[in-house]
Amino acid sequence: GSEVRGTVNRYQQYGFSTRPKAGAEAVVVAVGGSRDHLVAIAVDDPRYRPRDLQEGEVKFYHWQGDRVRFKNGREIEVVSGARVRVTAPEVIVQASTKVRLETPLVEVTGNISCQGNVTSSGTVQGATVRTAGGINLGAHTHGGVTAGGASTGAPQ
Repeated sequence: GSEVRGTVNRYQQYGFSTRPKAGAEAVVVAVGGSRDHLVAIAVDDPRYRPRDLQEGEVKFYHWQGDRVRFKNGREIEVVSGARVRVTAPEVIVQASTKVRLETPLVEVTGNISCQGNVTSSGTVQGATVRTAGGINLGAHTHGGVTAGGASTGAPQ
C-alpha cells in the first residue's frame, strides 16, 4: 500500500534538480528504521516517462513534451514547444562542415560581420547607402556620358 507523509528528504544528483508533479511515485527508505527520518532515493512518474528510447540512449524530459535526447550515433536532439534561449557573453558554434537554419526568417538585432563570401539566390536589399568594391552604389557618377539615349559601359 501507499502512505502519504508530510516531509520526506529527497536527495538529488549534484547539478541536476527536479520538482516532480503531484502523483509521482517514490522509493523511500526509513533511515535507521525510523519512519520519522524518511529519504526518497528515487522519484519517477510513469505518466510522462519516455517510451521511445533505443538501448543505450538517454533523455531529459519534461511533462509538457520538451526534451533533450542523446541518441545513438552521437546525435543530440533538443525539442522545445515554445523557445530555446541561450544567454552568454559569447556563444561559439563549431561545425566542421556547415550550420543549416531551416526557418522562414532569420532575424539579427545587431551588426553582421562576415570573413568569407556571401551568396544569395534572392534579392539583397538595404535601407542605406551601400558600397561594392569601394564604390558608393547610391551616389557614384559616370563621366564621359552623352545626354540622351546612350548607355554607360559595364562596371570595371
